[in-house]
Amino acid sequence: MPSTEEIINENINKKINSKDITNIIVDKINQFPWIVWPVTFLSLVGIFRIVTPKGVSLNEVSLMFLVAIIILLIFTWLETVLRNQESNKIDLRLLQSFLTKNNKVKQINLINEVLKGFWPYITEYIAGVLKEKLEPTLKKEMPSIFGEFKFDFIDLGTKSVEIYPTKCEVDAKNVDKMEMEMNISYDGDGAIEVLLGKVLGGIEDISFRGKMKLVFEPIILTPPFIGEIEISFVESPILNLKMTGLGKLPGIGETVINIINKIIKSNIVYPKKVTIPIANEKKIKQSMSIKNMRDGIAEENETRISTTISTYGRVFLLGGETTNKKLSNNTYFDINSNNYYNAPTMIRQRKKFNAVYYNNKIFAFGGIYENKEQSYITGSMEVLELNKRRWKLLKTELFTPRHSFCCEVINDVVYALGGDNSERYLDSMEMFDFERQKWYHSVSMKSTNTAFASCVINGVIYTIGGVSSNSLSFFDHREGKWSVGKNIDDSRIYCTAHSLNNNIYVIGGYDDFREPYKSAIEIYDIRNKNWRMGSSMSTGRACHGSIMIDNIIQVYGGQTNKEEVLNSVEYYDIKKNTWKGGPKMINARTFFAIPKNY
Repeated sequence: MPSTEEIINENINKKINSKDITNIIVDKINQFPWIVWPVTFLSLVGIFRIVTPKGVSLNEVSLMFLVAIIILLIFTWLETVLRNQESNKIDLRLLQSFLTKNNKVKQINLINEVLKGFWPYITEYIAGVLKEKLEPTLKKEMPSIFGEFKFDFIDLGTKSVEIYPTKCEVDAKNVDKMEMEMNISYDGDGAIEVLLGKVLGGIEDISFRGKMKLVFEPIILTPPFIGEIEISFVESPILNLKMTGLGKLPGIGETVINIINKIIKSNIVYPKKVTIPIANEKKIKQSMSIKNMRDGIAEENETRISTTISTYGRVFLLGGETTNKKLSNNTYFDINSNNYYNAPTMIRQRKKFNAVYYNNKIFAFGGIYENKEQSYITGSMEVLELNKRRWKLLKTELFTPRHSFCCEVINDVVYALGGDNSERYLDSMEMFDFERQKWYHSVSMKSTNTAFASCVINGVIYTIGGVSSNSLSFFDHREGKWSVGKNIDDSRIYCTAHSLNNNIYVIGGYDDFREPYKSAIEIYDIRNKNWRMGSSMSTGRACHGSIMIDNIIQVYGGQTNKEEVLNSVEYYDIKKNTWKGGPKMINARTFFAIPKNY
């Protein structure tokens, strides 16, 4: 006969099973009122990502191991600490007991749902690791008979990793350290394309199983709550994948799996580990002294306010060339953290192209597309939806493929004008309707031109400089005609331009003789129709990228001559007419695009 306790437990289980999800959530909130805060926090993060995609960037590693796992757990002991400020230690045993309760399955399901939400950001980070870390090793390890190994396209699909915590232990002598073990599994629906020599192969049906150990130390009281994370596999994970195309040949799939297993074992299987710093030393010192906790939080808030200089948040640096002439991967600069991060790679990496930001999307089109086989001028167009963080190639293309052209957006239409198609310089202008996703012919320019600059003032497109030209022209789309203005004093090729308060600011470029590269900014007053010189950058440059944010023109990269490519950044304060240096780019870059904000 079942005991009284067993009967009670059975009745409780029947009750829970009969409830809908809403009642379960309400029960959870009633049992643990503190869970309202992390759930609210995560909801706000999701809304923030959807509504303001150009806002503050979250570190990809923190998203993977901090937000998805820790936020829901950390508040269990945080409330206890805040209630009992006489304690000089954080009692993590509350967290340990939380993980080992009978209703643990519900919490795990919630964590995995959070992981699904962040999966697009996590996959971007993993794709970067595969390209930067795994690809060079595979190139060295793969037998030469197969040819050079390269990841050509990486799509990890929509199915996310699932985790199942099995153990959470706290050292009785060190309550600022927590160790967690979890089973981790992945059954992917994505696909990876690889090049073996010049032949295309593929990897699909990727899956793995393993047990992972995480060590969080020290635990601190201010965000991000953790000093660093040590990650290792308890034992070698089980990896399975299916090769397609050339990869079906005997020995190739087994070789790839063996090499990957070897890399994992030598780098991240215990006692080997990967250490990821989360908080800086200043935060750790502040937080470890509980008596100064309030002062520490106030100081951090002041720091955040001082670094938030813009509402835009991110500057995308797309395509282009580096010093060795290879096409550069995409990155973005986070203004709030002053750091550069990897951005999703375009389907067709290109140079001398153009890009615009419109309606939470980045559109890139035209330019020169290069691969190992050939180089050609393209009219193709692709779009990056920022909330999905994945590029998609559109079916529509420019009527005339072109590079070194300009583009501007007016009234939900992007205008592409001038440029070079290798046979001749162009005077044609095309317009792309965002709603119809279609290109149309428009009014031709007064003359052919390429490598010039453009900007918009009050719905009028202005073009400045270019090859063998120091002209200024403008197009009023309401009248549908071009007019000619006062010529710029200096000829400028591959310059950039921005507008503010009826003034046009022209930056950089070179003349027909390529000497010297321009450092002084030139300013045109459209009301008085005259040009004047502004202050000079520390380094003259051309073929650079620039963007204006909060009355500051930010100038990135470019080159000072045919050979020297720059990674330096300079900021021009329009109100003060002064320049100052900015954080250097990760890689030198030229002939790239920065999407303009409209």
